[in-house]
Amino acid sequence: MSDPPPASSAADERNFDAELEYTYGFFPFLKADSLMLNALLAGVRPPGAQGSITYCELGCGQGLTLSILAAGDESGRYVGIDYNPAQITNASALAREAGLDNVEFIEESFANLQARDLPDFDIVVLHGIYSWISPKLRHDIVEFLNRKLKPAGLCFVSYNCAIGRASDLAFRQLLQAALRREGTPSPGAIAKSLAVADAFAEKGARYFAQNTATLDRLKDARTRDPVYVFHEYFNPVWTPFFFHEVAAEMAEAQLTYVGSTSVAWNYPDLAVPGNLRAIFESFPAPADQELLKGIWANQPFRRDLYVKGARSVMSPDEQIASLQALHFGLSRPRADCPLKVNVPAGVANLPDKPFIPLLDALEKSPVSGAELRRHLPPGAVGDQDFVRALIILLGAEYLELRTAPGQLATVRRRFDRVNATIARATDRSQDIFVVATPKNRLAIRMNPMSYYLYRAHQTGPDNRVGKAYRLLEESGRSVQYKGRPAPDRKTAEAVLAEQESVFVSNTLPRL
Repeated sequence: MSDPPPASSAADERNFDAELEYTYGFFPFLKADSLMLNALLAGVRPPGAQGSITYCELGCGQGLTLSILAAGDESGRYVGIDYNPAQITNASALAREAGLDNVEFIEESFANLQARDLPDFDIVVLHGIYSWISPKLRHDIVEFLNRKLKPAGLCFVSYNCAIGRASDLAFRQLLQAALRREGTPSPGAIAKSLAVADAFAEKGARYFAQNTATLDRLKDARTRDPVYVFHEYFNPVWTPFFFHEVAAEMAEAQLTYVGSTSVAWNYPDLAVPGNLRAIFESFPAPADQELLKGIWANQPFRRDLYVKGARSVMSPDEQIASLQALHFGLSRPRADCPLKVNVPAGVANLPDKPFIPLLDALEKSPVSGAELRRHLPPGAVGDQDFVRALIILLGAEYLELRTAPGQLATVRRRFDRVNATIARATDRSQDIFVVATPKNRLAIRMNPMSYYLYRAHQTGPDNRVGKAYRLLEESGRSVQYKGRPAPDRKTAEAVLAEQESVFVSNTLPRL
C-alpha cells in the first residue's frame, strides 16, 4: 500500500447505506484487558503501564461495546468513530444517560480522520470493517494507524479470509442482483433476495451443492436480522484476504504481527495435526505457516493482533509477574469444562494434573494468577507450564479475566447505570437485549424472553413469569411460540416458564 489508491467517490467511501442502522451487539474480545492478555501470553509487553489507556474503535456502530468497555475502565479514555449519524446519536445518548464521561463518539468518515484533533492511542480496534471497505479507505486507516497509534500500541483487526470465504463471491453477486430487481433496500426486499438464493439451492444448483459452506451461510442468513444480512452480504465492497495481504498493509503503518486472539491458533501443536507437523515445520516463513494453518481449518474469519514497531519482548520473570497480578475465573459452569477440548488441530485430551486443580480453583473465582501459579511446580519449568496452561484454558474458552476484588464495587455502580439505561432504551423499542456483567466487565447477549426474565428477576422472587409477560407486553413485544406470537396468555406464560428454567440454570450464574 505504499502508493495511495485512486480517489473514490463519496458513495464508495461510505460503502454502506447510511439509512440502515447496524444492529446492537457486544464483542467481548475487544476488551482492552483481553487484548493485553493476548500480548502478554505471547511474551509481548502490553501498553498501559501507567495504569490508564487511550482506546479507539474505528467503525463503532451503535457504540454498545465501547460504552460497556468504558464503564468497566473508569480511568481509560475511549473514542468511537463511525460514519452513520443515527448510530453516533444513539451511542452518544446511551453513554450520556449512563453517566459515562470517559467515552466519546464521533461521526466521521475514515477518509477524513486526518482532519480530526484526536489523542494518540494505546489501542485501536477494527472489527467487521476491513473486508467491507474500499482500498482507498483501507489506505486512510493505515495512515491513521501510522500517525495515531502509539509506539508499542496494539491494533486489533478482523476480516474475512479468502481461504474459507472466497466461494461466497458468487452468492453475494446473486443476492445483490436480486436486490437490484427489487429496487431500494428494505427488510422485505432483503427477504425476497434471500428467497431467490433459496430457490436456486432447493432446485439443485450445482454452485450451492459444491460449496456447502456457502449453503450453510445462506441457511444462517435466513435466521438473522435483515439489517445484519444487508451489511454482511449486500455491501458493494467486499474483499476476503489472505493473511499475508493484511500483514503487508499493516506493515505500512509499522505494525508487527503478535498473533491471533483465538489463542490456540498461535501454537502449532494446537493448530496443526501431528501427521502434518513435519510439512508445516518445513515452511520457515510465518506468513506461509499462517496459510497452511488456514488451509487445514478452511478458515473463514481472522481476529489478529498487531503491535506498533518491533515486538517488545518481556523477560520470563516479567511475564510471570504480570500474569500473577491478574484475576481469573471460569467463563462457563465447572461441569461444562471437560478435559477433552476442541482445538484447531482436532481434539486435545488435557491431563488431570494440573488441569483439574486449576479448574477447581477457578470455580472459586475471582482467583489471582499468583494463586493459580501455586498449583504448578516451582522454577522455570513450572513457569512455562503455567503460561501454557493459561493458553490452553483460554483457547478452550474456559478462562476469562475477572474484575479485581478491590475494583468490583466501583464497576458494579457504573454497570448498574448502564443496565438501567439499556432497560429504558429497550422499553422504547430499541432491540438491545444485553446485560452488562460487572464480575468480568463484559456483557451477555440474550433473546427477548430471557432479557425480560432477567428484568423480572431483578424485582424479586414473586411471579417472575407473570412479570416477564407484563414487561414484554408493555414494550410492545410478544412471546414467540412455534415461530409465531403465542395465541393467548396461558400459552405465553407456559413458554416463559420453560424458558425461565433454562435461564436459571444457564444464564443466571453468568450474571
